[in-house]
Amino acid sequence: GDDIAAVIAEDEVAASRALKLIEVEYEEYPPVTDPLTAMKGTTPPVHEEKPDNILAQSNYELGKVDEALEASDVIVRGTYDTPIIQHCHIENPVSYAYMDKGRIVVVTSTQIPHIVKRVIGQALGIPWGKVRVIKPYIGGGFGNKQDVLYEPLNAFLTTQVGGRTVKLELTREETFCNTRTRHSIHYDLVMGVRKDGRILAKDMTAVSNQGAYAS
Repeated sequence: GDDIAAVIAEDEVAASRALKLIEVEYEEYPPVTDPLTAMKGTTPPVHEEKPDNILAQSNYELGKVDEALEASDVIVRGTYDTPIIQHCHIENPVSYAYMDKGRIVVVTSTQIPHIVKRVIGQALGIPWGKVRVIKPYIGGGFGNKQDVLYEPLNAFLTTQVGGRTVKLELTREETFCNTRTRHSIHYDLVMGVRKDGRILAKDMTAVSNQGAYAS
């Protein structure tokens, strides 16, 4: 999902031909796709300031779990995993940007227009007041569009062509490969129950696979 290069063209055919002329050389690293393995550290780390790849941890406890487990008649242990899920909204991510009286205007299918405005200002190093974000009714999002995707890139591209309108629309395949998903989660669960069916205690550890950018 990283942006490597961008092409501005008069039509889709010209843009497609221009993209094929770009040559990129990659240095490949062995992939780590399991979050439990990634938490042991990777070489090289995805982010230098997080060598164990753990963004954040939180712990909380209600009641006295250990005592409740000891008082239980049966203790059930299990490991469960939920998969990564793509939201499959009808409308793929799409935005277009242009300039109007010195301001950059971005019209986008997003769930977070105010955050998009802030991130565009940060990315381009301009005051937020120089950015206007318009969010029309969108064709679904379900959380996938609670993320800033290509709007900053689009905002930058319009400045490179004198403020003319630049549109960036993803295909369904690009949406699957290059946008955000619902995170997969790994659960380790211990549950203490009484013979009459009452649940006395639950002890759970959950590891969320947030991907390389913790989106």
